[in-house]
Amino acid sequence: MVVSLLTFIEFPFLYYIYHTNTIVYMILSIAAIAIFIPAAHALIFAVLAVFCDVFIVIYSYYHPVPWAAITEQEAFYSTLCSLVISMFCVFMVTLLLKVQYEKQDSDLRTLGDQLKNAADHDTLTALYNRRYLNQYLEQLIQNDHTDFYAVLLDLDFFKKINDTYGHVFGDEVLVTFSRILEKYLPDGGIAQYQNGMEISTLYSLADKKLYCAKNDNRDKDVF
Repeated sequence: MVVSLLTFIEFPFLYYIYHTNTIVYMILSIAAIAIFIPAAHALIFAVLAVFCDVFIVIYSYYHPVPWAAITEQEAFYSTLCSLVISMFCVFMVTLLLKVQYEKQDSDLRTLGDQLKNAADHDTLTALYNRRYLNQYLEQLIQNDHTDFYAVLLDLDFFKKINDTYGHVFGDEVLVTFSRILEKYLPDGGIAQYQNGMEISTLYSLADKKLYCAKNDNRDKDVF
């Protein structure tokens, strides 16, 4: 509403009175339309504003203001006022754009962190997933931290829980078990990394030891 009043009434009227000293307001109004008017309507507003400005320039040329001409002192004050207002408007517009840019950048960073967090964690248990583990192990190897072990854990007969009590209860079991892991981090189904070993090979070794435990009465660690 304010932009419309300034663009189609206030600024054309000022030009009609003070002429070229206020034409910069018309330019600022176009910038204001581009910034504050929704994109779907900005083009229409801009075309109307240009038409209005061109009309008032032509009209003021053929039909100048009927009262006394502007004195030199009045023209000076008009120019000075236009300069101050223009500088202030440019500063505010630039500041607004900077604030919006910083907010958008912050929102993008936050969204990126959220997406990365979602990509790196299991949606049910909130534990790190296989994707994150692969990246983490690769980073350890690249940084020459090669003295580590891979651990695979298995819940014995977990399928019976789902079959007996349903998948919702099974999910609760997984969540509870994940909290236990976070608290105690027990050892079990363990394989040591060797220099030059592929991550997939490390997984395979740990998986084999896990199945050794499953095939040997379960409930045990295999080193």
